[in-house]
Amino acid sequence: YGVYKMQSLGEFAGKVDGVIITARHGAKHFEFAKPYISEGVTFYIDKPITITEEEGVEFMSLLKQKGIKICGGSICKHDDFVREVKALRESGEKFLGGLARAPYQPNSVHAGYYFYGQHLVEIMCEMFGRFPKSVTASANEGAKTVTVTFKYQDYDAVGVYVDNNYEYFGMIHTEKEMKCSKVFTTCYKECSYREFKEYYDLIKGKTNGADYKEFISPVFIMNAIDRSIKTNKEQVINEIKL
Repeated sequence: YGVYKMQSLGEFAGKVDGVIITARHGAKHFEFAKPYISEGVTFYIDKPITITEEEGVEFMSLLKQKGIKICGGSICKHDDFVREVKALRESGEKFLGGLARAPYQPNSVHAGYYFYGQHLVEIMCEMFGRFPKSVTASANEGAKTVTVTFKYQDYDAVGVYVDNNYEYFGMIHTEKEMKCSKVFTTCYKECSYREFKEYYDLIKGKTNGADYKEFISPVFIMNAIDRSIKTNKEQVINEIKL
């Protein structure tokens, strides 16, 4: 299509207002961003933001020092049901727990579990809160699933990963009611539009962008889940220090 292909990562430094990074492998995201951080550009970073907690902290710390605005993560946060549940929780309604289901690819060449792992975590973070205390993961090889208990201060919620099965689902129960819905697959085009508009508004200065700790929280949760899968034990989610 005659689109120019850059010859080096930093070729457009000083020439662009924003950078969208959607490398398949999350371990490349920070590397791709580095040449543009000093320029103060606006970033959209796709999931997973990074793979390791250490790199995530270094990445976010640099952005925070420069006051750089950022958005991105999983597109699932823009789903109608996920938004509805988040608003309900933030309104003060007492939650008792709930469930979310999403796919994962444990054998992906793009860092295995981490490649798709953020979709479920992002749904859980939006619906139930960004900072669970701990996670306990249990793998079932027969069903090709991993069930994760997310322990929050006042309730527990359950996340279910299904190996290469691309159905997304969410459910909550509160003191007053239960709600459930398919997630993401029912409004893919609308989610894509909202995702792009979030970045467009950020570049135009209409919004402030994501909180750095909240933005990187899925990386810390995914690492805890990964540890729990490997040890079959509850894992406390490490504190994010920026």
